Amino acid sequence: MSLSSPDITAAKQDLRETALQLRAGLRATADDEDCIASQLLNLRQNWAGHIVAGYWPIRGEFSPLAAMLAVSGQGAQLALPVVDKDAHHMIFGVWGGGALMDGPYGTKQPPEPVTACIPDIILCPLLAFDRRGNRLGYGGGYYDAAIKAARQAKNAKVYGVAFGEQAVLFPLPIESFDEKMDAVITPERIIPFE
Repeated sequence: MSLSSPDITAAKQDLRETALQLRAGLRATADDEDCIASQLLNLRQNWAGHIVAGYWPIRGEFSPLAAMLAVSGQGAQLALPVVDKDAHHMIFGVWGGGALMDGPYGTKQPPEPVTACIPDIILCPLLAFDRRGNRLGYGGGYYDAAIKAARQAKNAKVYGVAFGEQAVLFPLPIESFDEKMDAVITPERIIPFE
């Protein structure tokens, strides 16, 4: 049975509420964050010249900050999402580790003027993920559009950062604009997708 677009939207919203409740009960330790950092570091031998876009964690998201600092220490340039809520648009802005300004939805982003960049690797937050590499986000579509643009421009790789408990055993409902991830990094392992 296939779902219509309104049915998919409703199904996603129901799943979001459940996933938010589940994630609210999960807490990452410093060891968990170090494990994510080690696994990310092991994906490449040379990080110099690569741009890694992460995110400032909000609402109980698994923090990628230790992983970002680890690859930065190996020569990667860091970036963070910059959201223009009025234009419903997101880009990635270079971040050198300095002060951040408040962004929409409780986020933090590089201050103006932002130097836009196209990342080689995007670390993205999620509410849930399935075995096919689909992710459930908050429903704004910001990440999907930014991921699509980065893939078209640079064949960027996308890695979700999550707790293993955020995996679902059924296919998530998806729409035509939903972008799949290349892998999810959990404290226990990297889960690759084809």
